[in-house]
Parts: sequence; C-alpha cells; structure tokens
Amino acid sequence: MNIKRYFQSEPSNVGSSLSSSSKPSKIDLDDLPRDPSERKPISSYHPTQKDGIRLAYLLRGPCQPTEHDFPQTNYSGKLRRFNPDWYAGEFGNWLEYSVEADKAYCLYCYLFKESGQSEAFVSEGVQCWQKAREKFGGHVGKCNSFHNKAREKGEDLVKQARYIDVVVDEGTDIPKRQ
Repeated sequence: MNIKRYFQSEPSNVGSSLSSSSKPSKIDLDDLPRDPSERKPISSYHPTQKDGIRLAYLLRGPCQPTEHDFPQTNYSGKLRRFNPDWYAGEFGNWLEYSVEADKAYCLYCYLFKESGQSEAFVSEGVQCWQKAREKFGGHVGKCNSFHNKAREKGEDLVKQARYIDVVVDEGTDIPKRQ
C-alpha cells in the first residue's frame, strides 16, 4: 500500500513557527526514526501530518530487534536483560525495544498518547526486566485503558487506509454500507 499519495505535505516557509495554521514541513515517511528513543512526540508534528506519520509507523510495525546483544542489568544480585521472546504472543503487536536506550516502549501509546497518560511506555521508556510480563500486562490494563484505546485507534486507522486504498485502486465509488 502506498500511503504517500494520501499524505503529501507542502514545503514549509523557512523560519516560520509551527502552528495549526502554518504550512507543514515536508516529511519523508520512509525516513522516520526506527528506534523509539529517537522519535519526536507525535504532538510536535503538524496536525495535517499526524495520521500519515501514524499510519507509516503502524504499517512498519513495532521496532523489535532480535539480533542484538541485550545488555544485562543487576536487579538485587541477579542479572536480567530484555528478552526478545516477549515480542511473541500478547505483546507482539505493540512492544518495542530501543537499542540506544535499552528500554521498552509501546508503539500504540506513542502514536495516540492522550492527555493525562503516563510517559513511561511513550517517551521515557521502561527498563523492567524483572517480572516484565506482569509489568507489560499492567500497561495493557483493562478494556478502557489508555493502551487499549490507543490500540483501537491504530487498528481503525489501518482499516480506514486499506479501505481507501481498495476504492482508489479499483476506481470505484465508495460502496454503500449495508
């Protein structure tokens, strides 16, 4: 799916301040930082670019390096490290790891952070290799958690983009809902 055709940005005026009424600067969606610790907040992007950037990250998927020598941290006399096996199963669609920061992040919460939400899995990252499955499960939380709302928004954005892509590719009018 070529999302660039839906989210082309106009070049900005040099030296202009970023506001919702200013023109956005050109962003190469293929050049967005892969490592979660190197990303700038979604809120810092121009409003007309946010969904394009979110979609690019969602289609790319979470940053999940496996061929890395994960450093060990001493927890009460026991050495612990990030375990790439945590990508499997219930955490696989959102759990990210930063090689630069040796911390875990949440792709969905980064993309759809809400006011009042903790920065732990968003921009600060977490280094909780002891009882990590419990801590990751706690991050996911119950049905109405920040995480689950963010996941739903992400899934909806991908569905919407795929629907638009099918309609455009087939050259048809938007089908009537039944």
